[in-house]
Amino acid sequence: MKPSRSFLIWTTLALCGVMVLGAMAWLTRDVLASEKYRAQAQARADLEECTRLALWRMDAAGAAIVSGENRRLPEEYQLGSKAFPEDPGSIVNLHFELLENGALTSPELPTVAAKLQELQALLGKSPIPGAEWSMLKCAADASESNWSQLPKDD
Repeated sequence: MKPSRSFLIWTTLALCGVMVLGAMAWLTRDVLASEKYRAQAQARADLEECTRLALWRMDAAGAAIVSGENRRLPEEYQLGSKAFPEDPGSIVNLHFELLENGALTSPELPTVAAKLQELQALLGKSPIPGAEWSMLKCAADASESNWSQLPKDD
């Protein structure tokens, strides 16, 4: 074998080796990118599942509170009613009613006057009488229409 022919064989062999290594590097990069994407998708799915379960728990707890309040008679919300005994374990801190003129009232007055003032401050003072009522009604209507448009699993 001539020395130039030996060099040609080794050069061809080296080029084939470089091509194989290049192909392997390219495949490795694609596999790592796909694994990263799969891990991100799995993390998103886990987060969505945790969120769904938390919302389900909140919905169940809220439904229990709302159903308990729906069983109350309207007379129980009249000023001076003794229908709401002090319950330290209750999740409901204040029973109140937002009247159409924007005023807040509670059957638990006068013991909750400070809480009512805090709630009124949270609602904000509106220059338009009854604006708080309108805002809450608008929010409730928007929430109901959005809820009805959500796809339900059957």
